[in-house]
Amino acid sequence: MHYLRDGVFILGWFSLLGAVWFWWALEAPPRRARPWLGVGLVLSVLGALVGGFSTWRFWSTQSMLDDRLEIFGLVLAATVIVAVVAWVVLTGTGREASIPLAVAVIVALHFVPLAYLLGDWGLVVLALGQLVLVILASRFAKRRELAPSYPIGVVMGVSLLGSAVVAAVLWLPRALAA
Repeated sequence: MHYLRDGVFILGWFSLLGAVWFWWALEAPPRRARPWLGVGLVLSVLGALVGGFSTWRFWSTQSMLDDRLEIFGLVLAATVIVAVVAWVVLTGTGREASIPLAVAVIVALHFVPLAYLLGDWGLVVLALGQLVLVILASRFAKRRELAPSYPIGVVMGVSLLGSAVVAAVLWLPRALAA
């Protein structure tokens, strides 16, 4: 990825997604985890605001998506549709506890085509890491009799917020200098 707009977009988008996962992790966490999840949620919201404002500020600059915006939209739409279908199917079959794992796998996999579109192969590493960790988190939840949304939400929230922090370190100095 070589474009400022894309870098600050990653900051905002990953922070927003991280906030969603931290929020979901708050569904039924252990009491001692609640403050930490709140911190993750607040930091993610702040990152989403900074990234969103920066993306708006640099919207007229070049992007890897300039000629691929429709494909980007299709990837996002397909991700949402597949996640909703999985949610409906799992709910309809009485397997609600599997919803966080299914959605996390779908979200992780959507980073693979985005890696190509944005020219950022680090997204493939993120996707693979998330896949491994959410499977482990799902098993951890089962062994500890926890709501799966808690450890899976933590894995997804932390990995996305961490990636947003990397984007902030790489791109905010350029944004501030522009």
